[in-house]
Amino acid sequence: MGNNYSICVGAVGFGGGVWHSPDGGDNWNRIRDPFPLGSQVRALAAYPDDPSRILAGSDNGIYRSEDKGATWEKLWSPMEGVPIWSIAIDPQDTQTIFVGIKPAALYRSRDDGQSWTRLSVQMAQECHIGPPMVTMLMVDPKDHRTVWAGVEVDGVYRSLDGGDTWTHVEGGVHPDIHGMAISPGEPNKVFASTPREIFSTTDMGESWESVVTTDRFVLPYSRGIAIKPDDPNVIFAAVGDTAIGSTGAIQRSKDAGKTWETRRFQWNPIPTSALLLDIDPIGLVRGKPGGPNTGAWLEQYVNDRPYVASSHLSVAIATVFRSALAGTSKDRPTLADQAIPLEARIEVAPSREGADLIRSLFQPLGYSVEVQGHELDDRFPEWGASPYFSVELASEVRLRDLLAHLYVLLPVLDDDKHYWVGDDEVDKLLRYGEGWLNNHPQRDLISRRYLKHQRDLWRQALAQLLDAGQADPSVTTVRYGQEEEQLEAPIKLGEQRIQAVLDTLRSLGSTRVVDLGCGEGRLISELLKEPAIRSITGVDVSHRALQTARARLHLDTMPNQQRERINLLHGSLTYRDKRLSGFDAAIAMEVIEHIDPLRLDAFEEVVFGSAKPGAVLITTPNAEYNALFKGLPAGEFRHRDHRFEWTREQFQAWSRGVANRRSYEVRFDNIGPEHDTLGSPTQLGVFTR
Repeated sequence: MGNNYSICVGAVGFGGGVWHSPDGGDNWNRIRDPFPLGSQVRALAAYPDDPSRILAGSDNGIYRSEDKGATWEKLWSPMEGVPIWSIAIDPQDTQTIFVGIKPAALYRSRDDGQSWTRLSVQMAQECHIGPPMVTMLMVDPKDHRTVWAGVEVDGVYRSLDGGDTWTHVEGGVHPDIHGMAISPGEPNKVFASTPREIFSTTDMGESWESVVTTDRFVLPYSRGIAIKPDDPNVIFAAVGDTAIGSTGAIQRSKDAGKTWETRRFQWNPIPTSALLLDIDPIGLVRGKPGGPNTGAWLEQYVNDRPYVASSHLSVAIATVFRSALAGTSKDRPTLADQAIPLEARIEVAPSREGADLIRSLFQPLGYSVEVQGHELDDRFPEWGASPYFSVELASEVRLRDLLAHLYVLLPVLDDDKHYWVGDDEVDKLLRYGEGWLNNHPQRDLISRRYLKHQRDLWRQALAQLLDAGQADPSVTTVRYGQEEEQLEAPIKLGEQRIQAVLDTLRSLGSTRVVDLGCGEGRLISELLKEPAIRSITGVDVSHRALQTARARLHLDTMPNQQRERINLLHGSLTYRDKRLSGFDAAIAMEVIEHIDPLRLDAFEEVVFGSAKPGAVLITTPNAEYNALFKGLPAGEFRHRDHRFEWTREQFQAWSRGVANRRSYEVRFDNIGPEHDTLGSPTQLGVFTR
C-alpha cells in the first residue's frame, strides 16, 4: 500500500482542530477552514461504506469531509456550541448517525445529518468531576439495532432498538468509562476501559468480568481501547501516567487480554514553550499618585492587565527569551538563523478596532492568522462582542523574527505601555523592526502606538525608518560623544570650534541663527551670550538630546526676555521642513559626518535648496590629522557613529560642488593647531549667498 492513504487526527489544546496527512503520515497540514480558532476535536468517524467521507465532532458543532479530510464543511445541528465527545455511524444504514455530547446526552440523525433528534435517555448531569460526557458510541456491526454508549462518569448504556430506548447497564463495571470496543469474534464480546481496569462482557452487559488491571501496565492510567478488525485476539490499550498526564504508551495483547506487552512507537513531539504572566493589579498601582477617590486610581485596580497580552508580555519575552530574541544559540548557532515552521497562540489579545487590525499587522509579515472573537459575557449575549480575541499565527520564519514581531506588535494592539517611553524605545523599535517595519503597510500606525503617540518620538522613528534604517545626525552623537571629547581634550578642540563659529557669525552680522543638530545645547548656550543674535533655534532628531538641552539651558527658569530668543525643535535634517526657513545663518557643527553618504544629497536639498539661509557654516573632522591623535588606531574614525571622515581635498570638493549647484560661494578656514603637512584637526566651510 505504501503511503497511498490519508490520515486524520483530531486534536485539543494548543494546535487543536483537525490535522490531515495525504501521504500516510509523511507530511501533515492543520485544517484551519472552517474550524474556528482553538477548536477542540474529540471525535472522528469514517463512513463504513465510503471511507473518504469523514465526520468530525468539536466543541462548536459537527463537520464533514468528502475528500479524505482535505477539506471540510460545517453541518447544521442542535449541537452548536456544545462539546461533542463521540460519533458513531450505522454500518448497515450510513444515513443514521449517533452523536454523544457533554453534559451527557445523545442525538441521532436518520438523514445523513440534515436533521437531528435528541434521544430519550436519562443520563447523569453531574458527578464528582463536573458534567459527565459520552466518551464512546458504538453500533454493533452484526446487529445494527444494538447501540452502546459509554459515559464518564455514569457507566454503560445499551439500546436494542436502534436508539429508540435505552437501558442503563449495571453489572459490575466501573462507571468511569474511558473507551469501549466490540470484538468481531464469536460470541460478541464488548470491552470497556476504565481508569484502573479493563472489563469485558459476553452477555450484552448483564455481567462483566475483569480482563486486566493497570498495575500490569507500564503506566497506570487506562484510556482508550481498540481491537484489530481481522484478529479479535489482538487488543490495543492506550495508557497514561495520570488523568491530566504528560506521557503515554500503548499496551498490546495477542491472546484476548491474557498477557500484555508494551509497544514502543516513534514520534516527534512538537517543542512547545508557554509564557504565563502573573500580574498583580494592586502592585501596578502601589506608589502611584492619587487616591481612592480618583477615577484613574480606581482604574489601576479594576482593569484587564492581568488577562491580556500587553507590554508586560513584551518585557517578559525580552527577558525570558533574551538569547532567542537576539538570534543567538550557544548549542545550535546555525539553527538560530534558519526559518523553521513555527506557531504562536495568544490567548487574549486586545484590539478595539477588531479582528481586521490583528490581520493587518501580522498577515503582511507572511503569517497565516486565525482570530476568534469573544462575547463580553456569554451569560448576557445582548452586551455584544468584547474587544478581546484569541489569535494563532503560523509561518516558516526565524524564531528571532517571530519574537521580534510579537515584541513590537503586542503593545501596538493594546495601544498602551506600562512604562515611561523615551528615546530608548525608539532604539528598540528600530532594532526589533529591522528588516520588516520600514516596508510594513501599517508602519505609521505601528510607530505611533508603540511610542504611545508621543509625536516627537514617532516622527523621530519614521525619519530614521525612511532613511532605510540609518540614524539621523546626533542620535548617537550623544551616545559616543564622550569618547571623541576625550580624544580631542588635550588641544581643547571643542572650545576652539565653538569660538570659530562665533567669530564667523559676528563677521557675517547674523542675528537669526539655527543650530542644525544642536544636540545637548552646548553651542546654543554660547550663542545666548551674543547680544547681537536675537533669535536662536536648535533642531535635533533626538528627543532625549533636546530634553537635556532644555535642562542645560534652564529654560524653565530663564527670564522671559532671554527665553523668547530660544526655540528648540524636533526634526530631521534629511527631510524638508519649512520651520528651517528664514534664518541669516545655519550651523552644522560636527554633523554631516553622522549622515550616511547616500543621504548627503537629501541634506543638501533640505539646507541649501529648501531652507536657503543667508549663510551656512559646516565643521567636520580632517581625516588627515587623525594620525596625530594618540590612542586612535590607524584607519579608525574619531567617533563610532561617523559614517565617513573626509580629507581636506574631499571636503573642499564636496563643498564647491554644493556651492556651484545652489548658487552659494564658499571659503574654508582651519580650526585647531595646524600641522605642516596634515593641516588642522577640524575644517570649516563658510557658505554665503
